[in-house]
Amino acid sequence: MNKSNKQKSKYLNRNILKYQKSKNNKILSLFFFSLLYFNLFSQENNIKVGDELNLNKYELIPITEEIDQTKIKVIEFWATWCGPCIASFPNLENIQEEFKDHIQIISISEEPKQKVVSFVKNKNFKLDFFVDASKRLFKRFDILSLPLTAIVSKNNKLIWVGKSYKLKEVLNQYLSKNHISKNIKNITHSKYYSEASNKSPKINNQFEYSINLGKESDPYMVKNQKNKEHTVNIKYLGVTVTEILTDLLDISSLRIINNRKDLNNTIVNVIAKSNTDNITYGMSIGFIIKDLKKLFKFQISTKKEATDIYELKVLDIKKLSLYKNDIPGGGFARTKDGQLTMTRLKVSELSFLLERKLEKVIVSNEKLEEKYDLKLNLSDNIIDLNKQLKIYGLVIHPIKKEIVYTIIN
Repeated sequence: MNKSNKQKSKYLNRNILKYQKSKNNKILSLFFFSLLYFNLFSQENNIKVGDELNLNKYELIPITEEIDQTKIKVIEFWATWCGPCIASFPNLENIQEEFKDHIQIISISEEPKQKVVSFVKNKNFKLDFFVDASKRLFKRFDILSLPLTAIVSKNNKLIWVGKSYKLKEVLNQYLSKNHISKNIKNITHSKYYSEASNKSPKINNQFEYSINLGKESDPYMVKNQKNKEHTVNIKYLGVTVTEILTDLLDISSLRIINNRKDLNNTIVNVIAKSNTDNITYGMSIGFIIKDLKKLFKFQISTKKEATDIYELKVLDIKKLSLYKNDIPGGGFARTKDGQLTMTRLKVSELSFLLERKLEKVIVSNEKLEEKYDLKLNLSDNIIDLNKQLKIYGLVIHPIKKEIVYTIIN
């Protein structure tokens, strides 16, 4: 092991609860066991839907506008380092504009004020930003992963907690019916609802989590189910840090500005595995990214930039519907001899696949939830590719659009 890797191993030794050396005494692992996570997830949650939540009591520091007490408050918990948080801002801006007579979206970070001020100054987001300097609000929500969205009524009652992709639907329901139906999908949301308050999380199996410094001769394996609300089953063997970040953040290499080229050659082995519902994939990726950042001393940020890209659109929904697959279950894709075969995948997932295969930035704003079966002969020639896509009622056309780029420093 070289000097640099020895220093990194010392870091692991200082910062983990339990470590083991392998039989050859060369690999240092970090393990977190179920007892630790029982303590983590059984912490008393201090707030539930229906509780009073007067934001004036939390001494939030305004970066832009003050809180408008005459409106419904939508709280978006976020951080400058959180890629998914930044990616959600354009949608939040649209919602703020659409419901401007009724709501105020309040984006709250627990980071230092100057860091948030600097971030907001360099962006042009049309949202209201605040800093929870005392971290009291963050602690009351017992936040396990970001971003997280909450709605507070005009009379200061917490009425909903969830993810912002459901926000428009929830607001429409509340404003029209003065009621929000509960749609709890995982423990991180269910703990905010009263019927879940007396239920202690069950820990039935050991949660194994390890990060090992690797080497080029390590076998290569990537196993990752990518469902944030399901139990975690991640296994990276002989994989570089850059590859892991790209996979965990679910972005293509075309949308990464990597200023840490050394991470392209830094090989690690990562395992995160559990059969208990208390440890989800979404929680685990937060642990892994945080530990990788500390171990290899890098930061992650984002920026928007106008870029010439391609957009995948539906031209003829009737044609596309001929290839719909209604069989329940997850989808998959494979490439063989230059042919891409996709089974039970959405149009938006096809755009992501094409982006990776063709190395061209391809987006899709289609909100179709239906899944389809398609076959394409991969070609860099867009005209040729469009001839094939036309069979399915699809098309790719060039556009100029602001793209969120992830920066690694």
